[in-house]
Amino acid sequence: MTLKNRTFMAVGPSRIACCTLALLQGGLAGDEEVELLHQLSRDRVATAIKTLETAFTADLRSAGECEPDVLTTARKQAIEALRAFRDEAEDIEGKLGPVALRRVEPAITGFLNLMIATLDARHDASRQDKRDTAMEAVKAADSVGRAIQMIAVNASIEAARAGESGRGFKVIADEVKTLAGKTQSLLAQVSAAMRAY
Repeated sequence: MTLKNRTFMAVGPSRIACCTLALLQGGLAGDEEVELLHQLSRDRVATAIKTLETAFTADLRSAGECEPDVLTTARKQAIEALRAFRDEAEDIEGKLGPVALRRVEPAITGFLNLMIATLDARHDASRQDKRDTAMEAVKAADSVGRAIQMIAVNASIEAARAGESGRGFKVIADEVKTLAGKTQSLLAQVSAAMRAY
């Protein structure tokens, strides 16, 4: 599972949890179903906070990535909104609805959208860099193939000058030329496939 998916699965449900807690606020104390929903929702909020505080940045580091400042700011705003909501949820008289809709929802949605855009852009840039590097290698190999073909042509000419004693050498030179041509043909196919990708 990708970093993006893990984060989304941990943080995304916190929005639902906040709305659930807001709707259930003042629910019947002692009602097992309401208590279960309260606990599930509080757990989701706690998981989201923990993911944003530590797991997300640890996953980024393990992937060899660094967090851009704009994403750090959005992540901290989401953590702050979730903490404020969590603290408000502890207060029985608190008004969770406005906190959930005005602070948590925009902060979480903003962070998730920015995370997806940032990670997608980095992935695309990395993929393009790898593609460019591979294309350069194909071009270099093609250049070597052309040089081998030229050497084979020169070897054929020298074998022809040598007459009867160069006949065996000419056969080898012709084979090298043929193999170099096949290699260039394969490299052209690889290059075309990489351009299409």
